[in-house]
Amino acid sequence: MKPVYVMGRNGKSHFAIRANNRTQQLDNKETQEYIEMHWQRNQKEVF
Repeated sequence: MKPVYVMGRNGKSHFAIRANNRTQQLDNKETQEYIEMHWQRNQKEVF
């Protein structure tokens, strides 16, 4: 898995996750913490 950023209508990108039945937009700090928890640096890429 790789993180995905979404381009908003204002031209700025943001990071969002699915949490249960809703989409939650994360701020910069929350995004960094989420990525560190879910994507390990040593994890092998699967193609």
